[in-house]
Amino acid sequence: MKKMILLLSLAAWPAWTLFAQSALAGQITNEKGEPLAGAHVYETHTRKGPNPM
Repeated sequence: MKKMILLLSLAAWPAWTLFAQSALAGQITNEKGEPLAGAHVYETHTRKGPNPM
């Protein structure tokens, strides 16, 4: 069962990375044409500073 889940997650990996890249680039928009996710998501969800832990 665990192998099956691992294989499925590995198969879905390229799609998720493409989705994340386009979301970070602000290419995913809502019906008004506003980006759903932009640089601020990357800024707030990655730790910056001398001690990221």
